[in-house]
Amino acid sequence: VGQEAFTGCPLDEIKLPSTIRDIYMAGFGNNRAKEIILPEGLEYIGNNAFYSETVEVIDIPSSVVRIGSYILGDQKALKTIYCRRLNETLSMYGGGDVTIYLPAKSIERFRYDFEYYHKWTVLPLEEAVKTVTVTEEQSTASGYFYTQDGANLNVSSTYQYGAYASYQKV
Repeated sequence: VGQEAFTGCPLDEIKLPSTIRDIYMAGFGNNRAKEIILPEGLEYIGNNAFYSETVEVIDIPSSVVRIGSYILGDQKALKTIYCRRLNETLSMYGGGDVTIYLPAKSIERFRYDFEYYHKWTVLPLEEAVKTVTVTEEQSTASGYFYTQDGANLNVSSTYQYGAYASYQKV
């Protein structure tokens, strides 16, 4: 995606194909998207690529090897960053009530930068649960929820009889 290719376009949603390898400077600047989930295969995110005051969540795939400065710009609405691989610290403005999920092996290397300079909460990516849905439906009481691959996550301490819950790991 070229430099400033979609800057100023009032995009509510950004969906990119896995064939995209690079997003150059301000490629999607001044968008209105609240969530940006980038495709596996993307390798480079340029400076201010998603400059916006509306982005709440960004999911950066493990294929990204270079990240420019201030990819979200002002980040006033930012709440959550899922970063599946991190080679260098993220240059971002200020602090705020942000949680960044990093691979466990990256946490100690980058914890100081994010917690001290940005005042962000740093958590292991392996513990992230993206969505939880609870409905009042009859269910069998197992105390476990299952991921799509069949692995289970013990949540018996929060299980309530008569409720059915599903979740999606990030």
